[in-house]
Formats: sequence, structure tokens, C-alpha cells
Amino acid sequence: MQDMKSLENQLKYASDDERTQLLAAIAEKEKYLQVLNHFAVSLTQITSYEDLVWHVAKEVVAGLGFVDCVLYKLDPADQTLVQQAAIGAKSPAGREIVNPLRIPVGAGVTGRVAAQAMPIVVKDLSKYPGYVADIDLALSEICVPLSYDGKVLGVIDCENPAVDHFTQQHLEILISVAALTSNKINQLEAVTEQDPVDTPEQLAGQDAGPGDTVEAAASAEAMIPHILIAEDNDVNQILIRRFVERFGWTCSVVANGKEALAALKSSTLFDLVLMDIRMPLMDGLATTTAIRALDGPVSHIPIVALTANADPEDAAQYLSAGMNAVVAKPIEKEKLRCAVEDLVAKCRG
Repeated sequence: MQDMKSLENQLKYASDDERTQLLAAIAEKEKYLQVLNHFAVSLTQITSYEDLVWHVAKEVVAGLGFVDCVLYKLDPADQTLVQQAAIGAKSPAGREIVNPLRIPVGAGVTGRVAAQAMPIVVKDLSKYPGYVADIDLALSEICVPLSYDGKVLGVIDCENPAVDHFTQQHLEILISVAALTSNKINQLEAVTEQDPVDTPEQLAGQDAGPGDTVEAAASAEAMIPHILIAEDNDVNQILIRRFVERFGWTCSVVANGKEALAALKSSTLFDLVLMDIRMPLMDGLATTTAIRALDGPVSHIPIVALTANADPEDAAQYLSAGMNAVVAKPIEKEKLRCAVEDLVAKCRG
């Protein structure tokens, strides 16, 4: 999606007609970001695959303004895609799918996306060979894979009755939704496959009474790092949040240093800050200096610099400003995980 700052800068030199179009584009982008942010927050409360796919269809995709959508799950046993949730004519009410289909991998747009693990946008379905029609005929289609670490889990497929309806922005936002959904599916599958006695709550609760079990569960939850992410770029926010949640941590996101400082002043729940260096209003270095000047334990919170400028001279500057570690962008997930786990362990130990 076009950067919000770029759109706002264009307003300064736009004609009246261009200004109207730019304001509409900004409003649409703001709506998309609000839906994405709400989705990311709501994921922490979703505990089942069924709840997840129906939430994505009915709340997220519908909230983005799509009029027709079907989520498919890949059945590896027979290599077919099975319809799991939908909006539009496929699901006019409740959690019911009208005429549920199974589509072989490779068949139609949906099957090709699953086979190639790549998104497809079709401008005119009347000219697309092998189109698999469902309840209502459509003229344009956009389909993105649900995948995790190279493994296809399913697809999100959206159609529209108008020719050439879907834009690059539609594609980018749907890819973001698919990324968040895929990460959550992987988490849910990991929980399902795990032996129940291996969970911290149940291990802590063995040979204990009900009160002890609750107390042990609360203690186990308290050991999960809660991360404050300070990052102004929308795409980076999504990617960093994905890494954090993939490691089983929880997080909150702010867009600049001033918001990060306010969050730390108002809450004692954070264990570490992932700090972008270049941010509006207050950059990462100024924010770190302000945090270190606060009163109380929060002044010692571990801070990891996230930056594209991570050569030795830059890294030395960040560390001398009070940061504890530096992770270069583009972020390598294992380097991020090691930095966070090491700092949190030292802080708690």
C-alpha cells in the first residue's frame, strides 16, 4: 500500500480534484489499517480454527469492503481445497456454507494458487480458462495462499461481479490478512498437536489442588515476555508483530517515540522494547535517552535497536545511548529471538 506519509505530502501540491482523490485514498488506507490492527489484537483471543476462519471472513474481509469471499483449507490426504468459511451468497447467515465445494489442487484460480503458492489476480474471468464457477458468476477474482514456512495451508479467495475490480492495494491488504491468518493457524495446530501434559500450566498443576493450578497457570502466563514495538512503518509493524507472536510472546505496537514513552509510563507490563531508530516526533535515540531518565524500574527496561543502519559505528552509537542490543533490518527472526530471550533472561535473573 502506498505510504500514508507519501499521500499526505502529495496533498500539499495537489489540485482540487487531485486533493479529493487523495483524501479518499487516505480514508481508505486508514480504514484498512484500522481493520488490520483490530484483527491483530483480536487474534490473541481466538482459540479454535473454526472461530479463526469465520472471524477472518465475517469480520476482517467483510470489514475491508469485499463483497464475496471463501476461505479454503487444504486437505493433504486427497490434495483438495475444502470450503471452511465465507461471506456473500456462499454464507448469507450464520456459520453455514451453501453448496460446499471441494476443489482439486491445480483446478481453476483457487487450485492454481494452492499449487503455485503464489497469489493471482484475474481481471476478466470470462477470458480465464478453467474458471470454476460457484453460486454466483463473477467477472474478477483475487486469490492469495495461506502458507507457513513454505507449507500451503489453504487459500483466501475473493470475487466481484465487475470486470477489473481488484487493485494492487486490494492484493497487498489481502496478503497481510493471509500472513496473520497463516501464523495463527500454525499456532493453533501446534497447540493441538502438543501433548497436554507438556503445557506449563498442566505440568505446574500436577498433584496440586484447583487453587494451586490456577496460581501455577497465572505464573506460567507471567513468564511470557510482553514486548513493546515502537515502529512507524505500517508494513514493518505487521512483520515484527508476526515474528513476536510466532515466538509465543505478546506485544503492543506504537508508531513513534512519544507513544512508546507514554506507554511505558502508564504500564509496568512490558519486559522489553523493540525500538526503531528513525521515527517521527521522537526518534529511537531520543526515546531511549528519555526512558533511561525515568524514575523506577522502567528506566532499566531492555531496549533492542531495529535499524537498517547497523554498521559498527552506528551500533556503538545506539549502545552508548543506552540501548542493550542491535538487530539489523531486514530482520532475521533467529537473531531477533536470541536477542530478546537473552535480554529478558538477564533482566529477570
